[in-house]
Amino acid sequence: RTVLGSGAPALEAFARAVEEWKLLISAALAGLARESLKLGAAYACERKQFGQLIGTFQGISHPLADLLCDVDGGKFLVWKSIRDIADNSAEAGATISLATWWNVDAATRSVAQALHTFGGYGLTTEYDIFLYNLRAKARPLVFGDPQRFLEEAGRRFYAGETAALPEAGDVPIDFDLGDDARAITREIDEFFAKNVTPEMRKKFHYSWEGFVPELNKKLADAKLLYLGLPRDVGGRGLSPYAKIAAMDAFEHQGYNNPAANVAQMVALMIHRFGSDELKRDVLSKIMAGEVICSLGYSEPGSGSDVFAAQCKATQEPDGSWRIDGTKMFTSGANLASYVLMLCRTNPDVPKHKGLTMFIVPLKAGGVTIQPVHTFQDERTNITFYDGVRLPDSYRLGDIDGGVKTMSASLELEHGGGFSKSQRAMLKNAEELCRQISHDGRPLIEETNAQVRLARTAANLMVSDMLTFRAQWASAEKKPNFAYGPMAKMFSSEKFQSDARDLLDLTAPWSLADREGPAGALNMAYRHSQGTTIYGGTSEVHRSMIAERGLNLPRTRA
Repeated sequence: RTVLGSGAPALEAFARAVEEWKLLISAALAGLARESLKLGAAYACERKQFGQLIGTFQGISHPLADLLCDVDGGKFLVWKSIRDIADNSAEAGATISLATWWNVDAATRSVAQALHTFGGYGLTTEYDIFLYNLRAKARPLVFGDPQRFLEEAGRRFYAGETAALPEAGDVPIDFDLGDDARAITREIDEFFAKNVTPEMRKKFHYSWEGFVPELNKKLADAKLLYLGLPRDVGGRGLSPYAKIAAMDAFEHQGYNNPAANVAQMVALMIHRFGSDELKRDVLSKIMAGEVICSLGYSEPGSGSDVFAAQCKATQEPDGSWRIDGTKMFTSGANLASYVLMLCRTNPDVPKHKGLTMFIVPLKAGGVTIQPVHTFQDERTNITFYDGVRLPDSYRLGDIDGGVKTMSASLELEHGGGFSKSQRAMLKNAEELCRQISHDGRPLIEETNAQVRLARTAANLMVSDMLTFRAQWASAEKKPNFAYGPMAKMFSSEKFQSDARDLLDLTAPWSLADREGPAGALNMAYRHSQGTTIYGGTSEVHRSMIAERGLNLPRTRA
């Protein structure tokens, strides 16, 4: 042994060095893990089994897609840790611990899955993947049991434990959303304080059931309804970064407005492709906050495969249209005035080429709306169209050009997830853990609770940063390797698994259906079940991530 120093200064220097080692080993493991996934994906593009490249098998590609989200998230946690140190954030010490635990876990699972992709060859020393496997396990174990990092994060978040932080140096990475984001947050908070009554708040709900017509109109008048719509349409034209902050501000107020999200999509399509009649009679009312719209994409037999739509639109000799068919999960149809319909207009061409978009008044003759209730305390609908007549002026875009028309809505979809719902859930879980008493002390003082809350916090941070990357790539015109699907898939899956875990942690109080954190946590669990389904199932997004993020072959027929 060589004594390098003694006393308090030496102990302080050593403590800082340990924290720096955690960050360095985390960065090394993040890089190692990503390279192992690249090796596995490359092999899956070469190896054939049963006459096909094994990368076409979802049993191979989907686990790799999941791990790509985890590995990229681990890299971002390292970046956030360094940024937190530079900013002197109170979370800096906890984030270091989370980054270390996360990357150890993600690297271990990534190298194992990559080796598994090689099959028996991965066990041999002929392929380098075995080195990645051994080093991913050996390097972090110098410290001891990696689970201790998660326990340490829990203490740093919830028990006041402090950390000796190393110097950050120059940090070129910034997670701040900017002044515009802070300004829109203040504006929304001030609007709600001035305009929202207790009676309105009682109706608030994460689903369409929380729609308040009076509030919708006031938000439109204040230019707070269509925040993502471009200014040339009449929207606020917020930057992607400010829009993230705005969505969080609405969630903080307990107000989620899917009606506005759909209405602004329909408004953009009408603005780009609609007739003068549609713009005069429908678009003007949408922009004024007087009416809302629902989506008629999914059908009973097609689900996420919207291009398989069979709801038929037939053109009559006078140029008008007759619509016949059924749409499923037409959420909000019981509240909306119009539905955006994707209809089959040509059955004799490839399915994605024979579709046309229409705006259908839901009060038209031949329209029937039937409720479909869910265990999420949410109503959706099945809608029937029997000989519904429309003038040609209610068609959007070219006949058989529905796919092109739909692409207009992509201007509003830069990739996002469920961070705002995860954040609200974590806040309610923390509050409930402070209220619940076990053996004479609050539940939040127990290591078990701290660990599970810290793990939820880590999932929230990664969800945030995956969303930030998707927005950044869009705003800065960068190459986009399925960043939006990564943010959506990861956040919805973690929202669901964390909701399940936190419901267990706080049982039996979490079974309560009452105002406050217990009822909110119960509702978060119910809400989370649908997030991995609507907007495209996790399986659909995993295939997109595998193809665009790992260059694996197409996994759908």
